[in-house]
Amino acid sequence: MNWTKGQNMIEMIPQKPSLCNKLWKAVSLSAFVNLHKFMQKSLIDNAKEMNNDIALELADGSAIYIRKQKCTAAFKNISEWLLAFKAYIDAVLIIYEHHEQELNIYRDHINELCVRYKFTVVMRYDEKQRVALVMDRDSTLMDRNIEAEGKSFDATTARKPKEMWRHPTYANVQWFDRKEICINWNCHSCTEEKSAAEFTHA
Repeated sequence: MNWTKGQNMIEMIPQKPSLCNKLWKAVSLSAFVNLHKFMQKSLIDNAKEMNNDIALELADGSAIYIRKQKCTAAFKNISEWLLAFKAYIDAVLIIYEHHEQELNIYRDHINELCVRYKFTVVMRYDEKQRVALVMDRDSTLMDRNIEAEGKSFDATTARKPKEMWRHPTYANVQWFDRKEICINWNCHSCTEEKSAAEFTHA
């Protein structure tokens, strides 16, 4: 997509995510994007700083504007990554609706990897996978990347003990009184009284 044309189109879209032009440009051109920029804190900070650029006047009377760059902390867990990736998906689908299935499948793929492997290992793989996508425009996130897998997962890769192989919790899981709500109980099919120790029957 031509960025000038894309920028005009994006500006006309109502109820779009509040992103700076630099992020919108990266999304519209399908360039590599640092997902940390889609963390909630980063988006809030960016919105606050959007109209707070530093103006430097040049000798010829013109001016350039400089925006302060803030350091963003790394993802602490899969929940933070899922929230950031959801924000990224929302931005992408504003322009490219046909990518919805691809992005959802990739999100689930990363989520599944976090069941068996250490989170930091999966994040390295995620970055390699998305860089490879930019390098090969004919590929998709649904394509298997043997090189990225080989560099990220081998015999020395830190795995989680099998007793810890629990699926990470999505960001929209319902909670009550600091416990996850038992889905089976809400469907009237929970028969395990002991489940109340881990879940709440709300």
